[in-house]
Amino acid sequence: MTYFPAHIRIDDHGRKIVQSCQDHMNNTAKYAKEALNNIYLGETAYLAGIMHDCGKFTSAFTNYIERATRGESVRPGSVNHTFAGVKYLLEKYHGTNDSVGALTCEIVAYAIGAHHGLFDCFNEERESGFMHRCTKEDINYQEAITNYLQNYLSASEITVFFKKSVNEIQHIIEILEELLKEDAISGDSSSEDIEQELNFYLGLLTRLILSAVINGDRRDTAEFLSGKERVRLNATKDLWHNTLLYMEKHLGKINCYTDIEKTDLHCH
Repeated sequence: MTYFPAHIRIDDHGRKIVQSCQDHMNNTAKYAKEALNNIYLGETAYLAGIMHDCGKFTSAFTNYIERATRGESVRPGSVNHTFAGVKYLLEKYHGTNDSVGALTCEIVAYAIGAHHGLFDCFNEERESGFMHRCTKEDINYQEAITNYLQNYLSASEITVFFKKSVNEIQHIIEILEELLKEDAISGDSSSEDIEQELNFYLGLLTRLILSAVINGDRRDTAEFLSGKERVRLNATKDLWHNTLLYMEKHLGKINCYTDIEKTDLHCH
């Protein structure tokens, strides 16, 4: 097995310490799954985590991070490492008649592709943000995926993880449709409203998966670079209260107040 560097740090004795892509992606996936397991989206977060840095399995990225470690001038982001996993998912699982599978593919692909910066799935000219980055930018796709499959996970293993994710998304869709059906029966929403609401909730779902991946990615990166494991905070009412007050202070245009006993945030 060949190990590709995800991060490199120099310790207090001047020694070079390397974290492999395999270790980084394992840790990111684990942390992302932990964040969403209690709402039954852990497998989806895990899938995004184990594929978020596929593009680092290339000589271009290895050269980039080695030069940066030596203090040479490199342009941050000059090696696109986020879209190899996106392209693999879209090519492998999107062109089927399974609508839930296609949706799952899009949700996970966006979480992978946007973990270093948001992008529009479609712009005002209805051009695909996915395709622009997969076809117009040099992402060293073939090298990245070949090395990834040979040195980390096989195609069959990825399929197992993908099927678990599809099951989770199917469950979430059923919950959303049931909620929206109640609105339709009561006459509170038109069919057009319901479709818009469903798309809105699916957008929030996508951002939730993305947040879990970003959290896992940054947590593991910080732990490796500092050489220390982060202490998990207990989400107490006092912590939420202080956090919400901080956000209220810095979002002055939004008038927010909190009911700590009911743990609600109200904005108007």
